[in-house]
Amino acid sequence: MTYPIYQVDAFTDRVFGGNPAAVMPLDEWLPDATMLALAVENNLSETAFFVPLPEQDDADFHIRWFTPGIEVPLCGHATLASAWIIFNKLGWHKDSIRFASKSGPLGVRQNSDGWLVLDFPNLAFEQQATPTVIRDALESAPDTAYFVPNDTNYMIVLDSETAVRAAQPDLRKLKQLGNQGLIVTAKGDNCDFVSRYFAPGAGIDEDPVTGSIHSVLVPYWAEQLGKTKLDARQVSKRGGVLRCELQATGWPSPGRPRSSWKVRFSSKRRWPDASYIMAMPEGDRFGAIRSIFRFIPEKGAQLMTATKAYAAQSSTSGMAPHDIDRRSLRNDDIAIEIDYCGVCHTDIHFAQNDWGVTQYPVVPGHEIVGRVTAVGPGVKAYQEGDVVGVGCMVDSCRTCSACEAGLEQYCSEGMTGTYNGEDRQDHSITFGGYSERIVVSERFVVRIPDKLDITKAAPLLCAGITTYSPLRHYGVKPGHKVGVIGMGGLGHMGVKFAKALGAEVTIFTRSESKVGEAKKQGADYVVVSTDEDQMAAAAETFDFMLDTVPVQHDINPYLNCLSYDGTHIMVGLLEPLEPALQTGALVFKRRVLAGSLIGGMPETQEVLDFCAEHDISCDVEMLDIHNINDAYERMKKGDVKYRFVIDMATLKDS
Repeated sequence: MTYPIYQVDAFTDRVFGGNPAAVMPLDEWLPDATMLALAVENNLSETAFFVPLPEQDDADFHIRWFTPGIEVPLCGHATLASAWIIFNKLGWHKDSIRFASKSGPLGVRQNSDGWLVLDFPNLAFEQQATPTVIRDALESAPDTAYFVPNDTNYMIVLDSETAVRAAQPDLRKLKQLGNQGLIVTAKGDNCDFVSRYFAPGAGIDEDPVTGSIHSVLVPYWAEQLGKTKLDARQVSKRGGVLRCELQATGWPSPGRPRSSWKVRFSSKRRWPDASYIMAMPEGDRFGAIRSIFRFIPEKGAQLMTATKAYAAQSSTSGMAPHDIDRRSLRNDDIAIEIDYCGVCHTDIHFAQNDWGVTQYPVVPGHEIVGRVTAVGPGVKAYQEGDVVGVGCMVDSCRTCSACEAGLEQYCSEGMTGTYNGEDRQDHSITFGGYSERIVVSERFVVRIPDKLDITKAAPLLCAGITTYSPLRHYGVKPGHKVGVIGMGGLGHMGVKFAKALGAEVTIFTRSESKVGEAKKQGADYVVVSTDEDQMAAAAETFDFMLDTVPVQHDINPYLNCLSYDGTHIMVGLLEPLEPALQTGALVFKRRVLAGSLIGGMPETQEVLDFCAEHDISCDVEMLDIHNINDAYERMKKGDVKYRFVIDMATLKDS
């Protein structure tokens, strides 16, 4: 049997915004296990299934909702998405739809202004002490929380919209809530209230926009603000806008007041007039699914290219094969067939959501080398067949002072990352280099010099530029003494660049066993940092310390190795310092603690040309992409010298 599956972006007026839901109309119910398996296959926050009911019933359809992990009792955005499909695709001619659900009756009606209005029950909540698991997971959590028994969610109220936007709960700890979720809310700056919603135990790290939680938020904020009509925003990365109204005959009413919100969402699905047709086996047994994607472009629609990739679907899923679509060429775009992609420690952080900002599915990879296969009509610098590279960013605002200075990495609006970023034109999430091909604006592509070995060039686009940029910025030159802390992918490149710039270079390592390797990499001297006598002998010796360590470590002993006016440059650690910085080490010697990201596009081309001129390359171990999860584990243990590079032929041939 075949069933259509639609994808709709709700709570938004643009494609790739709001909250996407899968909608699957059925003639009769499938087994629960089958519907859950389909939700897993769709890999969206919710998949809605509905069946028609006899005309004499009190409802028109019976609706159910599944996340990739469980069946949920209520889902607003998937209900609105279902209503949109019924109104626009299934020939429904009435002006309203009545749904029966496990949470009771739900009604959706169309307004003349193009908005759909959904009535939801007004859910009761209880104030109680904030559970320990929430306080452990979110440092800014207040002492009291609100528990929603009928919805099994907790709600906490923060001081400001800024605090809500900045909240970064530890999702692994929050997962201990099981199927319960956490609503984080505050009074809005430019609307009545804002919110975010986290439910990692239900398979949703952060929901882009969540209709059902407004059954709690609306009555709470209506009472706090003394008004019944409210404008709300869910301030996730995709974000969404909701118009809400508390409709009641009293406050509160024994007749069970209802909270309804009017929600406007895109009249297009994620792809213009696209659908998935899923081939299903007969009977109750759920076997393999074969999917056929049919794309019917509307006028002006972009045709996309199906692309093999490897992606993480959640913080615990590991990397696995995943198909993505690459956009058609824009005026200044270059299409690149990827030959090699370096593996950066940042890839692990995003795959496992260590920083709490990952948008799944995530396709990592920002050390990309490949060949140009096509160019847009406005491209002037490249042509088909050129060997090119793409690093850590694929766009920026292009107009701020940093961008105009060729320092796009410091764009005032934030650079667009090669993966897990938001495209500035269509608002889709960017996918990185663990894939067959990529499409990038000409400005963010660099040329790989002929003298470079392309199998070793990819890491120069991250590890290389990350260490080269600060050494150039701070003017390292002959006569300077440079200490390099850490002997990994970044550290060994720092040694090579500092030596090429004429400095005397010392490696700092915690292990005596790495002394020989450090000398092999070109270091003039080696200091074992766990040896107190060696550290004492190194005191007040160095002009610069390049700190490449990506995990927590005590930087205070290294500060004492700097001479007066010395500079300690952080390029590896992106977290608060532990233990705390002893500022006296800076103040009494006029030392500087600095940080540096990657380089801008001109400097990224410069480092490639510098490497070609000085015969510098990264030490690499070639990797079959099927072994990427094992590679991640080895990287965590420091068991690679010094950078994995994926041979993308192993993906194309799979």
